[in-house]
Amino acid sequence: MSNVISLSVYKEEHYAELVSFELPGDQKSFTSLPEEVLETALQDVNRIPVVILKDVTPIGFFVLHKHSEYASKVGNVEAILVRAFSINFEYQGKGYAKEAMNRLPGFVQSLFFRG
Repeated sequence: MSNVISLSVYKEEHYAELVSFELPGDQKSFTSLPEEVLETALQDVNRIPVVILKDVTPIGFFVLHKHSEYASKVGNVEAILVRAFSINFEYQGKGYAKEAMNRLPGFVQSLFFRG
């Protein structure tokens, strides 16, 4: 099985798959489902919803949050936080979350520090 994934800023075409995400009950206390945070992210210029894609299928989701109220707790008010990270239950345990985190620095660089 290939663990090749990509990261993409949310597009409307991802919506149907994202709102069908499922998580076991014990995981829900540690994160939020995409449908619970997507609208807030879309309305806030400091939040960028990001989709983890396997080929063209959304298998994961998170929000990049600039100027978060929690940034000072990590010792850097300019920190960009990862929030509401989840991998759809059927894709868990296959290394996709790790691969997404490995790709995150380059993705953030391309989004915020072009030029």
